[in-house]
Amino acid sequence: MCVFASGVDGPHGLAFDRSGITSINEWSGNRVVKSGPDGRIHPVAEVRDPVGIAIGKFGDLYLAQPQAGEVSRIGRDGRRTLLIGGLNGPRDPAFDNAGNLYVAETGAGRILKLTGDFRSAEPWALSAGRCRQ
Repeated sequence: MCVFASGVDGPHGLAFDRSGITSINEWSGNRVVKSGPDGRIHPVAEVRDPVGIAIGKFGDLYLAQPQAGEVSRIGRDGRRTLLIGGLNGPRDPAFDNAGNLYVAETGAGRILKLTGDFRSAEPWALSAGRCRQ
């Protein structure tokens, strides 16, 4: 075993891109950071209480903020865009092979599925219907 990265303030989620860069949520540090092969930490964005992280097909980061009830996208420029708010404890976003984004809404006991290209600046609305498989 070895230390991959140090100086991370409350790490709570990892995601690896194709080039070997690691994105890390800092729960205690209220930010998202990246670490390259050299193990040095580089800030990406300040985000309140991030939990779970996923990397989309365009290299954007997707994260959940359970305390705020939000799921957001962090662009390559570090700007945060709200995808959906008003959730009850969202956590651990993940993509399937088709590019759909799934988020565990722990407080409501359900899994949410978001479809689309996720590039819009408009927040999503939650529908009451069930997803078609």
